[in-house]
Amino acid sequence: TVIRQRRRIILASRSPARRQILMDAGLKLDVKFADIDESRFDKEPVSKFAIRVALAKAEKIAATEDNAIVIGVDTVIALSNHVFGKPKNRDEARRFLKALSGKWHKAYSGTVVIDSLRKKTVFKDWKAHGWTDMGQAIAVSSDVYFYTIGGGFGGQKGIGIANIEKYAKLFGIGEETGIDLPDEKGGTIPSPEWKAKNFKGDIWRIGDTYHTAIGQYGFQVTPLEMIRAVSAIASNGKLVSPHLILGDENMKNKFSLIDLKKDYWSTVQDGMRQCVTYGTAVGLNVPYVKVAAKTGTAQIGVAKNKVNSWVIGFFPYDNPKYAFTIMMEAGPSTNGVGASSIMRGLLDWMSTNTPEYFK
Repeated sequence: TVIRQRRRIILASRSPARRQILMDAGLKLDVKFADIDESRFDKEPVSKFAIRVALAKAEKIAATEDNAIVIGVDTVIALSNHVFGKPKNRDEARRFLKALSGKWHKAYSGTVVIDSLRKKTVFKDWKAHGWTDMGQAIAVSSDVYFYTIGGGFGGQKGIGIANIEKYAKLFGIGEETGIDLPDEKGGTIPSPEWKAKNFKGDIWRIGDTYHTAIGQYGFQVTPLEMIRAVSAIASNGKLVSPHLILGDENMKNKFSLIDLKKDYWSTVQDGMRQCVTYGTAVGLNVPYVKVAAKTGTAQIGVAKNKVNSWVIGFFPYDNPKYAFTIMMEAGPSTNGVGASSIMRGLLDWMSTNTPEYFK
């Protein structure tokens, strides 16, 4: 499955003739007039400092647009004259635009002047799943389904990074659980502000939203956060405060309720059950108790050759009493034994030694 990342090019020119040069080069453009003074580019040679000033103004406009790079057509034409020579026809225009993008990217720290809408950014699934609904997507861990839910694609509008953060926080993600132990740490939900702080002002891109939607990129959680969240799913929205002291009524009664429609809970619960009956957690499809689960694999390290293997879930499915989270940290990406295998071993042991937990 291919998702094409479309980059809009916003023109800052009132010259139909100069716009036509780019349009003749095969580019479909969204036109927007920008307040950029390009009179300085009327004569050669073009000052690199002057180009930087113009682009700085353009990028302020780009910050308010969805995945847009703002660049004046007059700037492009002046650059082409200065660096490549004036294009005489459509083919030369295509070549100079392609060369201009690469040359500018190399010279000016990642700022791409212009980018053809034909260029594709591919966000692959881990395997081809075909059409899936929400329950099936949970069962088979369809990356592309959740890319689309999070960031949108084509005619499907995504919920966006702000709503991803909003709903994650409803389940206690990104914050301390309040357990009665010292020095607890909370997780991290990536956001444009987080990225700007940690990556020297780098802008937020649609790919960042896609990867955040599947729990990758800078998303960090603790096992305690996840078992708390999955227990809320099992109980239709009761977000408890975990505690270790038996009989502590204050902690026992310290909980909040997540107000979502009953159908929403049922859809997710059913998807987690499907995950066990035929999906990525089929190893937990045991005869002695109905389990609901969701697996996860977080790639780590620069070379992406190690993974954190996750499985979360609850049982018994029809009358949930217990939630679980297992995370195997920094295992080799080629390892055939994941967190589900460990949970299966625990279930098998419980079926022999503590079967009362399954009633």
